[in-house]
Amino acid sequence: MAVDTEVARVNRLYLNLVRDYAAQDPALAVAKFGIPQSQVEALCDLSADAIDRLAAGCDRCLLALSISVSDLRSLLSVPPAVASLMAATRDAPAHFPRSRIG
Repeated sequence: MAVDTEVARVNRLYLNLVRDYAAQDPALAVAKFGIPQSQVEALCDLSADAIDRLAAGCDRCLLALSISVSDLRSLLSVPPAVASLMAATRDAPAHFPRSRIG
């Protein structure tokens, strides 16, 4: 396994969480994480070793890339219930480009 940095650990946890949701209900994974169906399917096809390599190969946190700085500031400035509603209604970008998978 590659060097286990904090970013790699967060990425691995995030990718495995998405994959676990997708294994149970792909539509829920698409809705919950804002990831296109094609990326959810591609993630499900990856082995644990491939996920480790992907997680370690990204020099930035995949989860953080999905939230812009202005979104984060907005979410932190309101009560949790409002932040949850705001987060649920914003357009989520793809968390990782298709070219990084596979």
